[in-house]
Amino acid sequence: MEKYLKYFLILSFVFLFLSCGKSAEQKREDAVLSANILLSTRQCQAAIDLLEAVGRDTYYGKYMQTLASAYACKAGFAEPTFFANELAKLGAPSAFGGLTRFTLASTMTAYNSDNFLALQDAINVLLYAGGVSSSLDPTSARRESGLSSNDAQDLNAQLMYLVLTQIGLYLYYYGDSSSTGVKGSGAGTNTCLANYSNVALNVGADLTTFLGTGATGTCIAINTGHTALGVQGSLNVKRMCQGVVLLNTFIDVFPSVLGSITGNDLSAVSAITAVITAAKLAVTTAKTGAQMTTLLNTLNQANCEADNASDTQYLQVYFALMYEVLFQ
Repeated sequence: MEKYLKYFLILSFVFLFLSCGKSAEQKREDAVLSANILLSTRQCQAAIDLLEAVGRDTYYGKYMQTLASAYACKAGFAEPTFFANELAKLGAPSAFGGLTRFTLASTMTAYNSDNFLALQDAINVLLYAGGVSSSLDPTSARRESGLSSNDAQDLNAQLMYLVLTQIGLYLYYYGDSSSTGVKGSGAGTNTCLANYSNVALNVGADLTTFLGTGATGTCIAINTGHTALGVQGSLNVKRMCQGVVLLNTFIDVFPSVLGSITGNDLSAVSAITAVITAAKLAVTTAKTGAQMTTLLNTLNQANCEADNASDTQYLQVYFALMYEVLFQ
């Protein structure tokens, strides 16, 4: 540790000395170079401090990617590990069950676990790259309009890896998963993600009827969810919207990533997209209305919370027909 501290101090001094008289753009370029050196030895916070000190430039793709990598590093994420160990876990024992078997998933032991928060910081850096306003949905198209084609492709791919990992943490905790990747098989008592009310559906009567069909694995009854997502009649909209935004982001970003990467690296990811598409279609028929349509497409956390603050029935249908089905 002392060796790394001395190394960081020397590097910081050299960086500051060489930056004197340089433009803001040149300083950010130097910061990216120095931060990557720090990240090569997993000095995550030092890299964050160095990059944040020169100021964010959301139009500078390499800077935003490096900053996101630094926050992801702080969460314990490593891209080589993702490719070497995680992709092979996708799809087993269910479409999203494999995500809860990812290396980092079990580190989420509370709704505000440090790794979850740091990984969310990394995701947010990428979501709003390219000058996307914080009041808008950060779609792939909006990011791509403010970045070069190559930067947009690389950034979207990085975002997809982080989002898949974050969904794994989210489902591991709220779904009470164990190392087997089966919902409700952990040390907790909940068998569903959320404590649902008996929301009426346009197709299939209501949520009680739907859960009884067996399409949701261990989740077979309403009001048997994780209390950290709230209690029946008083759900935690913020935390449920975190799940909505993560899944919607994956749905939005995957097509652009698939179109820019060749080979078999994403074959495991491609295999679960048909299941996700079918689940989304089921939602659109089970609960109609403008609020449901908006929820299925929102990528903005604040907007999701505002739209569902006074009426959570659409959030409940989303979770029951999307997450409960994809994670069994």
